[in-house]
Amino acid sequence: MIILDQSVARALPVFLIDSTDHVTPKTGIAEGSVTVKISKNLGTLTAFTLTGLWTEIGQGLYKIAFASGDLDTVGFFGYLVTATGCDQFSGMQYVGTLGTNVDAILDDTGTSGVVIPQAQADKVWATATRALTDKADFTLSSAGIQAIWDKLTSALTTVGSIGKLLVDDINATISSRSSHTAADVWAVATRTLTSFGTLAQDIWDKLTSGLTTVGSIGKLLVDDINATISSRAPEAGGNVAAIKAKTDLIGASVALESGGNLAAVKAQTDLIPADITTQLDTNVPAIKAKTDLLPADTATQLDTNIPAIKAKTDLIPADIVTQLDTNIPAVKAKTDLIGASVALESGGNLAAIKAQTDKFLFDVSNFVKSTAQNSELAHLDADISSRETPAHVTAEVDDLITRAKGLNEIYDSVALRALEATLTAIKGVGWTNETLKYIKELVDALQKATFTL
Repeated sequence: MIILDQSVARALPVFLIDSTDHVTPKTGIAEGSVTVKISKNLGTLTAFTLTGLWTEIGQGLYKIAFASGDLDTVGFFGYLVTATGCDQFSGMQYVGTLGTNVDAILDDTGTSGVVIPQAQADKVWATATRALTDKADFTLSSAGIQAIWDKLTSALTTVGSIGKLLVDDINATISSRSSHTAADVWAVATRTLTSFGTLAQDIWDKLTSGLTTVGSIGKLLVDDINATISSRAPEAGGNVAAIKAKTDLIGASVALESGGNLAAVKAQTDLIPADITTQLDTNVPAIKAKTDLLPADTATQLDTNIPAIKAKTDLIPADIVTQLDTNIPAVKAKTDLIGASVALESGGNLAAIKAQTDKFLFDVSNFVKSTAQNSELAHLDADISSRETPAHVTAEVDDLITRAKGLNEIYDSVALRALEATLTAIKGVGWTNETLKYIKELVDALQKATFTL
């Protein structure tokens, strides 16, 4: 800020920068795209007519030629500049009544370039705590900026100055230093940080209200640690103590048991089919349907009947399966010959028939031998027509057929009785309608029950 002489025309600077990056000086701004407002002695901002008063200097720097009538009020004079594509610029100067000395200072027309005595100026610059209270409107020309960067390092010798510090410490090229990248540094396995400062405390002091990022560990903790541990229900049922009592019974070396039981257990579990779950889902309901049919006192019945069943099954010979496989087909072949209406005749006719047929002699092919060897057939040694009448012959033939059938019936009856005796021996006393299949099912159930126990 400078002090302006009241009612004296003065051109004041304007510096415009690009509103896109707020850094780059904006050039080529025409008067028509600029709006200016002024304030006298901090009064209300009023529109200012800019026509013919706007001039571009260069590199974002412009000037406005204010007339004496614009600067006619003592106090702070402010001007606000708005231009298309630029950040807004504000300037502030002070208008006073300093007379010609002010003009001499500003126009550099004083005897020695300054009106303030040299001794006073030296005191100003010698003050260690001197400071500029407002640096917002200070600008440098491009030549001034260039002069700073062109300053020779040999001239920067003042101890304690920023210039000498740069000269002393920037004593090598950056490319001559380490070529390691940040990735190289983090790849060092033994890297350590000598101090975290307040980092750890800052982490623990982070407010939960600020942990809102979805998917972050912070929000997870805030959402899920939503109650104190002491507010949860303690373990009051004794389960932990009971579990401990059980685990205390496990020998210290049980985990190290490398053979014997573990190997045997593994061998058994390896036999479990891969689709055991599917099998269980299918078979368990079927098994349950069967077990639901068991009477309520099944256990009592088993305790009573199993010993009796065992006593019966103990009578079954060890080779019962072989015997059954061998004899049952033969027995069935004989019983298939029995007519559906055949009844077991317990006495009388069978005995009489047997007494007569015992007189016949049979050859190895089970045929009746010749009449010479069977006197009962002697009357057949002549033509039937030379003997009895046809009616009598018919009667004789019918008698022979009857006798032949009797032979088969006797054989079948004997075989049937032998079968009945065999089955009765297998069944045992007290059994009525039990089949071999039913006996096998009972034995299988008994084996399963024994395995479960």
